[in-house]
Amino acid sequence: MVGVVDRTHGFTRRVTKMAESTAITIKKFDCTDYKSWCTEIEILLEQKQVLGIVDGTEEAPEKKSKEYKEWKKQHGVACSTILLAMERPLQQQYGVQKDPKALWDQLMEDYKSKVQLNVWSLRDETSAVKLSDCENVQEYALF
Repeated sequence: MVGVVDRTHGFTRRVTKMAESTAITIKKFDCTDYKSWCTEIEILLEQKQVLGIVDGTEEAPEKKSKEYKEWKKQHGVACSTILLAMERPLQQQYGVQKDPKALWDQLMEDYKSKVQLNVWSLRDETSAVKLSDCENVQEYALF
């Protein structure tokens, strides 16, 4: 079995030529760098073909239909994929949520706004930087 390991974009992708499968390993979410984690987990969910369940673009079929059993299975895959990509304390906190879309929406609500607040805070700090009593940047660097 010949394989290639690619460590680009913060996650590991192992391609096995014999089985022609791709295994993606991402850093578990630990309340930091939500934006990167979110991008990586979306890639993983897309690979598992369950992103539509998570983002709400794929609705549940009728419970009595043949497709419902497969959808329910994919529903579980989506939820477990998200939870297993989190550190244990977060798994315990969010594990009570059994609906992957509701779980995804809750994570977005809890962490995406923090990312935006950090951006605004950094923007405010940057705009408040002054050159002190110097006339130019070169003089300030020597100051």
